[in-house]
Amino acid sequence: MQAIQGALASVAEWRGLASLAVFLVSVLVLSFGRRILWKRLEVRSALFLGLRGPAGLAVLVISAFLTVQVDPKRFEAISLVRYGLKIGVILVVVWSIDQLLKALVRSIRLPQGVTEGSRSLFSTLLRIGALGLGFAIVLDTLGVSITPVLASLGVGSLAVALALQDTLGNFFAGVYLQFDRPIREGDFIKLEDGAEGYVLKIGWRSTQIRLLANNTIIIPNSKLSTSVLVNYDLPDRETAVLMQVGVAYGSNLTKVEQVTSRVGKEVQQRVEGAVSSFEPFVRFHTFGDSSVNLTVILRAKHWTDQHLLKHEFVKALHQAYATESIEIPIPQRVIHMTGPALR
Repeated sequence: MQAIQGALASVAEWRGLASLAVFLVSVLVLSFGRRILWKRLEVRSALFLGLRGPAGLAVLVISAFLTVQVDPKRFEAISLVRYGLKIGVILVVVWSIDQLLKALVRSIRLPQGVTEGSRSLFSTLLRIGALGLGFAIVLDTLGVSITPVLASLGVGSLAVALALQDTLGNFFAGVYLQFDRPIREGDFIKLEDGAEGYVLKIGWRSTQIRLLANNTIIIPNSKLSTSVLVNYDLPDRETAVLMQVGVAYGSNLTKVEQVTSRVGKEVQQRVEGAVSSFEPFVRFHTFGDSSVNLTVILRAKHWTDQHLLKHEFVKALHQAYATESIEIPIPQRVIHMTGPALR
């Protein structure tokens, strides 16, 4: 009997030493293979740089799994080992997903107008989602029912959402403005109330706009995202400048067109802020009460450049009409009266 017990003890001791040996050898071999594989992955893509930590944990989990196979009955009886392996696999997967998402967000080229703060916030939200999912899976693996936890979180989230309704509305409107980009930082826009200015900053709660009077107006994102506004920098910065002109009915319209086009071309090439390569053109369109009306189409590099362009064009055209004897009539109306003469 003692001999049998001694033999069993020897076998148990042998299996214990074998398990330790398997664990150590597995760690050494897998670590060496990980190092060789890692050098090749790093050369091909920087996306895998964040997987150093998960790969190290994976080496330990795989080594522990191989160790358990030496004496499965003995190790399966130990709850810590049984649950530890499952949790280790979950941690490796979740940690890897977290690092890959982080590296992916970091490698994406930000669109113009989207700040680094947007990248950081988006990365944080993704990581919270991945870690939260991993935590729920771990609880389920340990036999903890997550239904009450989810119910509590749902009720708590609803209460928080109601309390922070305006703040969350501005936040999600800011997300829309950052990614849909109807406006960008530096754009010149016109608000629904007629105010015009440059977009200074698009934050997560509000947007700052510098008006032409050099004042700053701060608008909540929820209001800005639902407003009808004009962006003078989309689709590009150049803009047409329409000038309305009227000439007398007795004018030679061919001559008027030639003189007006010549003045427009000269002003277009001379004035700073005008598109020098653009050919202005004239279009007659209306027989007015006292004049034949026409539109002169010019082009400015930006909406704010139109004021100087209009200023110089009016001066030059007035002088040219005076030189060419083209009359700009004063508004008048002729009334014909019939019937007996008034006494």
